Amino acid sequence: PRQRRALSSWHCSGTWTGEVDIDTSAEAWQERGGLVGVIRKAVLSVGHHNLAAPIRRSSVIADRVLYRLAGGRWTITAVSRIPSLTLLVTNGRGEEVVVPLQYLMIDGAVYVVGTNWSRPKHPLWSSWLMKRPACRVNIGGSERACMAEPLQGADRDVIWARILQLSPYHADVERKSQRQPRVFRLNDRIVSVN
Repeated sequence: PRQRRALSSWHCSGTWTGEVDIDTSAEAWQERGGLVGVIRKAVLSVGHHNLAAPIRRSSVIADRVLYRLAGGRWTITAVSRIPSLTLLVTNGRGEEVVVPLQYLMIDGAVYVVGTNWSRPKHPLWSSWLMKRPACRVNIGGSERACMAEPLQGADRDVIWARILQLSPYHADVERKSQRQPRVFRLNDRIVSVN
């Protein structure tokens, strides 16, 4: 089923205004035709091959440059219609780092998964979020301050099952990396961290 959502006014909590036509069905996620389908399959397949490391690094660098040039309105991943965002997170030295990621929208909430391209270690950005959950998130040029909530236990299990329904690719990530990928819900309701 096609759902109408706006990309112009985005909130991490899932509040949408305006309308943009996005096909969010699992079938559409798996099957896209034409040039977009070819690009999408290429983007997804990059994470599955060790020899593709230079391509992965290049796409991340390109997305960081595009963020600086276009204010987050465009990403390499977005060309293939894979939902993507730019996460701005504080690293261990206190510097802001631009991290292009794919995201999933489940029941009006935005989730990101620490896939790290199926490698055995968790991605650095996920460790930074565990220590400093305050971040900024940019989707299509609209940026919001958010808190990243790591999901654990039963909460994670419920959302993980939904993620696997929407994106079977994540089951491959778990199998190949031989670890449980970290899952974060991005909330725009900033709470005191005292």
